[in-house]
Amino acid sequence: MYKEHYIFEKPNNENAKIWRYLDFAEFVSALEKNALFFSVLSKFEDKFEGSITQVDLEERVSLYDYLKTVWPEYSNAHLRSKEQELRKRLRSLVCVSSWHKNECESAAMWKMHLQNNKGVALQSTFKLLTESFSDYKKNDVYVGMIKYIDYSKHKIPNDHFIQPIMHKRLSFECERELRALISKIPIDNPLLQALNWRKYREGIYVPVDLEKLVQRVYVYPTSKKWFFEAVKSIAEKYLPNNDFSERVMKSDLTNKKTAFLGHFSFEVY
Repeated sequence: MYKEHYIFEKPNNENAKIWRYLDFAEFVSALEKNALFFSVLSKFEDKFEGSITQVDLEERVSLYDYLKTVWPEYSNAHLRSKEQELRKRLRSLVCVSSWHKNECESAAMWKMHLQNNKGVALQSTFKLLTESFSDYKKNDVYVGMIKYIDYSKHKIPNDHFIQPIMHKRLSFECERELRALISKIPIDNPLLQALNWRKYREGIYVPVDLEKLVQRVYVYPTSKKWFFEAVKSIAEKYLPNNDFSERVMKSDLTNKKTAFLGHFSFEVY
């Protein structure tokens, strides 16, 4: 179930809108299982996930020098290698579900997350997301905003092992990510023997009530009419109660013949 922790910063407004952009196969899978898929962090394209900053790394040199007085047989290079191994291992012990916090659709997110025009965006709120985990007892689920910093200038707090996983480089700031997280290592009572924990492979499905979680389902702006009807039909098939299929709607970006947002454009057919 959802659990609060000081590491995970809430949005200022608990009813803030959040979005999850999915391709059609991911959408069908979510409906079929009535669940959200949490991907293991080590599978993310950004290989800097969970890493420390240049400033942190420079400070580590002093730490390594001290540790050498305790274990003189270890060189700085060896100690650095062991720390990198541990951080890499940590990425395999954490699964996340990433959401985009925004009051409206994002053309950039459509382009970033979908390689074709066959996808949807689930729209919910921070409050609904946290409440959707109330019946899930297997793992604690933590939810918070990612903090974006300059890795060449800033430090990441070193008071908790999960801090680097809740920070990202400034170049990803457009994502405005709200991250739901599950960890094999207990967040509130972390164990240092991370190398002994069994890794996640691809991720895990977390059961939720999609009918309560999802307020709207927006269909990709350039999708054909047949795809829009297919999304409605699939929604009706898997979640027939409470007229869930009526929440499926065309993207707001299709309100005009051509909808422009920044340097992205969508042609509506």
